[in-house]
Amino acid sequence: MVINKKLFALVLSLLSSTNVFSHGGGLDANGGHNDRKLGVYHCHRNHCKPRVLSEKVSYKNTGYNRKNWRHWIDEDNDCQNTRAEILISSSLESVTFRNGKVCSVYSGKWYDPYSNKVWTLSSDVDIDHIVPLAWAYAHGANDWSLQKKSNFANDADNLIAVDDNLNQAKAANGPDQWLPPNKAFRCEYVKRFDNVVRNYGLVYETMEATQVRLHLKDCLR
Repeated sequence: MVINKKLFALVLSLLSSTNVFSHGGGLDANGGHNDRKLGVYHCHRNHCKPRVLSEKVSYKNTGYNRKNWRHWIDEDNDCQNTRAEILISSSLESVTFRNGKVCSVYSGKWYDPYSNKVWTLSSDVDIDHIVPLAWAYAHGANDWSLQKKSNFANDADNLIAVDDNLNQAKAANGPDQWLPPNKAFRCEYVKRFDNVVRNYGLVYETMEATQVRLHLKDCLR
């Protein structure tokens, strides 16, 4: 009996998909599927972009006020604030400063793991809060003291130099709503996000926790 090779390959592919995705659902063109049982959209392919089954959470009316999160402070009074210190410590080469002073960084060499690109002008780089301030506020930090909010806003473990456009695109979203375009950094990103959440005692919503757990599970494969 002659077996159609293309048909045989298709059947094997379908069987493989069924075994791998034991929680049900085939893959769509995005490389993921809706997991209705868990209430999340689950990515399985590198090109997959995260999607949300429920509406985005808006922090505009939660009482969050960015002014209460004093950041970019100069804690050691050396004229270099938190932004400058992160730029200096993360630059791959010696930085230069504006106006002949050693306060405001002008240029350097920064590898941005979000975009997998290198930037040389500080004006092209933002210091991103991996766990956004507004996200933290809405997940348990609303009653923190002003000092703790400032400590969080200037914590180097929660800061990373990245492309300013990607920082703005991310806004106040968690990893269930936004992931870095550079797929090779996504596992590290979710791990760092989760570590900050745990270190500060913040609390995920149910679907957020499920999505983060799925991300971390996929990273172990």
